[in-house]
Amino acid sequence: MSAVLGHHEEAMDAGHRGVALNPYDMGARGVLGMCYLQTGEHRKAIELFSMAAQSGNSDPRYQWAVLNAFSHYLLGQYDATLSWAREELYVNPNHLQALTVRAAALAQLGRTAEAAEATEILLAKYPNTTVERHLRNFHWKKPEDLARFREGLLKAGVPSGALTLIKSPKLAAES
Repeated sequence: MSAVLGHHEEAMDAGHRGVALNPYDMGARGVLGMCYLQTGEHRKAIELFSMAAQSGNSDPRYQWAVLNAFSHYLLGQYDATLSWAREELYVNPNHLQALTVRAAALAQLGRTAEAAEATEILLAKYPNTTVERHLRNFHWKKPEDLARFREGLLKAGVPSGALTLIKSPKLAAES
């Protein structure tokens, strides 16, 4: 929780303590990976997420595939991002984070038609999604990580901010 809330140093301390207490607990390794993802150490995060996923940890609380997708995305490894997002979407076809990182990766690869289709699927499942609303939930330490994800979402066609309907004023000729 500390990592997700942006308390990065506290999270790293807790993550390292958890792995030290039980080095065979893949959940603890994955949680430490989450800390590395949040702090921008994506290669370390991938190593820990991959280890946790390969060890057969199927606890549904952990989303190793989508976390791996984000780590690869933030390294600019968009094909790997798509592979991990696909893995998560097999398990949960409505996974919000997997849908968003997939759309962003397709856009970053220049696969605009596929990115538009992925965004259409995302918005059909989550119609109130906007880039700014979605990114409020991310407390990554490195601003460039957030900027890269924002860029991908915008390229994919995810609406930027809240959409407001404006009523046309009644014209005098219509009275």
